[in-house]
Amino acid sequence: KPKPFVRQVITEEELTDISESAHQAVKAEFDTLESRHKFLPPSEKGTLLIGYSGGAEWGGNAIDDEGILYVNANEEPWVVKMIDANRFDHKKGISEGEKHYLKNCAMCHGADRKGGAQFPELLQVKERMKKEQFLKLVRSGSGRMPAFPHVSETEVRQLLAYIWGEKETLSVEEAEHLAQDRQQQDTVFGFRPRYLVASWKQFKDPEGYPGIKPPWGTLTAINLHTGDHLWQVPLGTYPELRERSIATTGTDNYGGPVVTAGGLVFIAATKDSKIRAFDSSDGKILWEYELPEAGFATPVTYTAKGKQYMVIAAGGGRRTPSGGKYIAFSLD
Repeated sequence: KPKPFVRQVITEEELTDISESAHQAVKAEFDTLESRHKFLPPSEKGTLLIGYSGGAEWGGNAIDDEGILYVNANEEPWVVKMIDANRFDHKKGISEGEKHYLKNCAMCHGADRKGGAQFPELLQVKERMKKEQFLKLVRSGSGRMPAFPHVSETEVRQLLAYIWGEKETLSVEEAEHLAQDRQQQDTVFGFRPRYLVASWKQFKDPEGYPGIKPPWGTLTAINLHTGDHLWQVPLGTYPELRERSIATTGTDNYGGPVVTAGGLVFIAATKDSKIRAFDSSDGKILWEYELPEAGFATPVTYTAKGKQYMVIAAGGGRRTPSGGKYIAFSLD
């Protein structure tokens, strides 16, 4: 104890049943995958798992004086595929720029440059930015994208040529420096990864919903004295699915809960832009409010002049409308 609060293995029985067409579509992809277990190494054929943007997230959890822990989690499956790095050395026609891309960029943007999840596609990147902007982005990073100081200037130029669809041009001196850099890297690190990430993407049905049965996002109360789950409820809704008489499914959620001494668990985090108050004893929703933008953050509660308040940052993003507001509530 405690037992897992998200699924660890995905079986055929777990595949979505929100419609027959959705089930058949995800089953066709499911049948091509080699593994459906998060604790096995990902394969070249593809591994299905709950782990990327899954399970407990960076928002953390809350705990009350009774030793009850409240944790929100995602149950959205992903498919990760690997590729043998040795193919790059023997594959005819592969450019140096493509090799750099596969080693440094494919993890997020995919080997096919089609992107996925929160990461943009790079097939049309030259229509969105200039070369100077691209070079600065690679060197300095931005947002969730880190800088790549280990990539030499020559390698960055080769990477740019590949993404822009241009011919690589290196002087004799640059080629010599590049060979020396590679020899030095082999000496320093002493190894080269045998496998690299070819792609990772969400496992979805044709309508864009997770390819497994709900719940897709949850809030769980766990008694840390006994290890028992007191309750678990779906967290978040897709209004359009409720209109189709599909029960509350939960959504992926980013941001954590806060619990008060009065027995209220406050949490936003969901894509439906709502903040909710749950009864800490049984998980029933006691109150909800629609924020101007999604609250992908953890609420804070405090007292001032004898009155208790609760504040949440409503910034949106993650493929929902963006904003920049703090919303405050008073507790009567």
